[in-house]
Amino acid sequence: MSADDSQLIWKDEFSVGHLGLDGEHRFFIELLNLLSLILAARASRQEILELLFLLESETDVHFQHEEEVLKLTGYPSVREHAETHRKLLEEIVKARLAVENRGEIDVSAETARLSALRQMLFEHILSEDMALRQHLG
Repeated sequence: MSADDSQLIWKDEFSVGHLGLDGEHRFFIELLNLLSLILAARASRQEILELLFLLESETDVHFQHEEEVLKLTGYPSVREHAETHRKLLEEIVKARLAVENRGEIDVSAETARLSALRQMLFEHILSEDMALRQHLG
């Protein structure tokens, strides 16, 4: 995966070797790219919130799915991986709450928050989820 200032690009070499999980990871990248675009376009608070709610709910479902795959395949570090998921989901919730609790969108602050969130999710996929590829391989 590579990123410029606003867009993420999925590369097949970052596949974890599980069609469902890879599809979900690609979807997250699309959501994060869309969030970057609508922030840059100064979309409404409601549009931004809708995407953050979608990111939050889809992330929760994905993490549950991924943890089930880990359990079913006998992955040795399921608990640690699940704890990382919990922390990442908390960050997404914090991002949503920051927008919900603010009367107006602070584009600069939300762009910085999204950038940090994107980096955390990227690092998770590229490091911890790559261990799953080795496990499934």
